[in-house]
Amino acid sequence: MSIDHETTPSTKRPYLRADARREMILEAAERVIARDGLARLSMIGVAHEARVSRQLIYRHFASRSELLVGLVEHHFSQLEGGLSDVRGDYRDPRDLLRERFARALALPLRDQLLVRSVFSGADQLEPDLAPGVAQLRDQLIGRWTRLGLAPYGDDQIGRARVWAIFHAVFGLWDLIGQGTLEGDAAFAILMDLVDAVRDAHLAN
Repeated sequence: MSIDHETTPSTKRPYLRADARREMILEAAERVIARDGLARLSMIGVAHEARVSRQLIYRHFASRSELLVGLVEHHFSQLEGGLSDVRGDYRDPRDLLRERFARALALPLRDQLLVRSVFSGADQLEPDLAPGVAQLRDQLIGRWTRLGLAPYGDDQIGRARVWAIFHAVFGLWDLIGQGTLEGDAAFAILMDLVDAVRDAHLAN
């Protein structure tokens, strides 16, 4: 069996294909964030966690910001799919919206914490992560605006309104997790906010 020589001196791993090695790195990055927080995410730390060389990490991800983007895109494929451009068989746009937000509100706690750590000020606390956070934020907002739902405006103010709705999801996660709010009630609150944002856009 051939051996991957891009490992730390103390540990050798069987040869892995590039896509499998990339996934292994992302899983190690997720463990680092879950254990130590986003501020402790580093190429050295991920290399140590994955038991590979730092050079191998850089071969797949040119920067910490690029690593963060790869992690979120990999780990939240369900959420990304839920916010995709595919409308499916929904006749009523609100049914589509219900299904998308139901997925978001039901995310496991681990996923909620990762989303929160990325989008709740990470770009301000960790400036080198700003490009990655901005890219991920634009992807989420872009998917929303292309769903064909009620208009919110594709200008700076409209995009800010959409982003405020996403942050409302973060707050509702807290209330659901504390047991002070049921999922159905959280969804009703979220839809009230969605309608208010839509009405504010149409009134301008």
